[in-house]
Amino acid sequence: MDPSCDALLAKNTPKSEGNVDKRAKQNIFLQSWKASSTERSGTSLDLRNLQKTAKKYNLRPEGLAFSKEIVRRRPIWYHGEAHKKIRRMNHGYISECLKGKHEVKLTGDAETLAELLNAPDHNVSNLCECQKCQYYRQVVGCPHPHECATKAKSLLDTLPAKWDPRRAPTPSNPDREDVREEIEEWTTLTRNLITGGQLGNIFRIFTEGETTGALPANLTASDTGPQLLAATDGSCMNNGQDDAYAGAGVYYAPDDERNLSAKVPAKYRQSNQTAEMLALKEAIEHAPEDGRLFLELDSKYTIQNVTSSLQRNEDEGYIKTPNADLIKLTVARIRKRKTITRVKWVKGHNGHERNEGADRKANEAANLPQNDNFDDAIEPSLRISGAKLTHITQALAYKAIRNIKAKAKPVSRMRTSNNLEKIKEAIEEEYKKRPTTEAIWKSTRRKDLSRQQRYFLWMAIHDAYMVGTHWQRDSFSAEIQSRANCSHDGATETLEHIFIKCECAGQSEVWQEMGKLWGQTNEQDWNPPSLGAALGSQIAEITNERGKLKKGRTRLYRILMAESLYLIWKLRCERIIQNDNTAHSKPEIRARWWKAINDRLEIDKQMTQKNLKNKAIPTRLVLSTWTGIIQDEQRLPDDWTGIRGVLVGRGSTTRRGGIG
Repeated sequence: MDPSCDALLAKNTPKSEGNVDKRAKQNIFLQSWKASSTERSGTSLDLRNLQKTAKKYNLRPEGLAFSKEIVRRRPIWYHGEAHKKIRRMNHGYISECLKGKHEVKLTGDAETLAELLNAPDHNVSNLCECQKCQYYRQVVGCPHPHECATKAKSLLDTLPAKWDPRRAPTPSNPDREDVREEIEEWTTLTRNLITGGQLGNIFRIFTEGETTGALPANLTASDTGPQLLAATDGSCMNNGQDDAYAGAGVYYAPDDERNLSAKVPAKYRQSNQTAEMLALKEAIEHAPEDGRLFLELDSKYTIQNVTSSLQRNEDEGYIKTPNADLIKLTVARIRKRKTITRVKWVKGHNGHERNEGADRKANEAANLPQNDNFDDAIEPSLRISGAKLTHITQALAYKAIRNIKAKAKPVSRMRTSNNLEKIKEAIEEEYKKRPTTEAIWKSTRRKDLSRQQRYFLWMAIHDAYMVGTHWQRDSFSAEIQSRANCSHDGATETLEHIFIKCECAGQSEVWQEMGKLWGQTNEQDWNPPSLGAALGSQIAEITNERGKLKKGRTRLYRILMAESLYLIWKLRCERIIQNDNTAHSKPEIRARWWKAINDRLEIDKQMTQKNLKNKAIPTRLVLSTWTGIIQDEQRLPDDWTGIRGVLVGRGSTTRRGGIG
């Protein structure tokens, strides 16, 4: 923080801090004294907001361990992590000498002075004639150097191990020369325990729980002992679906008692990735302590998250990292181990004996019952929370705040839950896959949808539009409550009624036109969708006889469904709000639907232009999307995306084969 801001905060302190020496006030976030945050204090609005934000989102110094350089830079007086008795050590003639003559301000200053006590020629007396004592008496002007050094040591003794410069760890390289050739193809899992660099690196925001002053038990790992060679793997049944279940396997050798299977607990996402991460955690946790662990994995995801991505994930507080809890647990187990762990990627399902064995153990684990005694506890000295303040961006802060709010007050709307369940049932019935809630929401953000269509689907799935029973609140008058019913057939005007059942001209005509166009693709028979199938249309998949996804046809189906649903909604709103319940004519409805589809085709054509660079849509994808339904397609060149006047055909066309 800017020194002028520190000075302003130090000037405005509450009465409870009246005994704090003004010379000792350096930084409220590094020391234990408090600054006033009320409007009457005279502190500027910006500084008051800074204090409130820091308190609200728990800004504090936090880390597993810190370099000697960092801990020496912290103010020693009123040290924020020291025992509370340090506040009583601020006054007295020795303290005055430390502040005035020795100019002790930082922890490093106190350590330098306290080193006098360890000088080999120093005597326990203020009259000591050692070289250092003479310097302090003659140059510094201190008449009692031994007492001052003793007081400096007493100040340091109030600090916990993590913040005591005398115990500060130094980074070390675990790879020795005599094993470098042996491990050349392996990646050593670094421990990343020590925070170094600038003092600002110690601050983390969005932190949780209590901190500890203890250092981790194993600041370094030994690289001695027998080599333990094993493979890990994960397996997930119905991966990516709502009913997925997964397990992890560790394999050393046939009939080896160290082989194990572990089911992924229900609290974690059931996926291949979580299973593979759990396998690494289980292997590290259950391996014999005296051996160096060499693990073969076929998961680049797992290796990346415990090697190249580890520092970034921790610096950013895992705010945008999926499966963060399990990754943090795995990393804590790596750091707890006394010996080095190394990993190597191997190609899965390629005849590798240990990999195949781990895969079998993982498949066994997926079918095991849930383990109610799963140990997910992380030792306090290995637990770290929040993100480094130096790495916070506006986007990260926004996401972190959203996560905090969602965690503090999870919202479960019955209407939303009902619609999500309808979507899952409809997709499962049609495509034999039950999508997850996350996959459904993700499908509403596809780049092929316009911004208006994304918003529309989000609102519709939440059933948040003011239709149907939304009008039947007790606080509404009878006239307003009557808006809940359709003016054409008297039924409650729910979303299902609007999109599927309404007898007024609109939905029926749109679905008829879509059925005609879809019939030209020679795909599955067309029937008007249920509400669940309509709202979940962006997760639909069109496949061939072998079950392989047909990207073009899938994309076309999703586009047609999005355009049809949105047009039905617009027609309904125009009729109710603008046209005094006067229905649109059927020819107009049909014409507007065809215009919407042709406009979408034109957008696709424009999006293939090379000058759009990475935002461009591949020409082949556009061709495979619309092939078979283009008017007079047999007369057009293979690539018609640059030709003006290309339209979707209203009748039968000669279709090209081989593109799906």
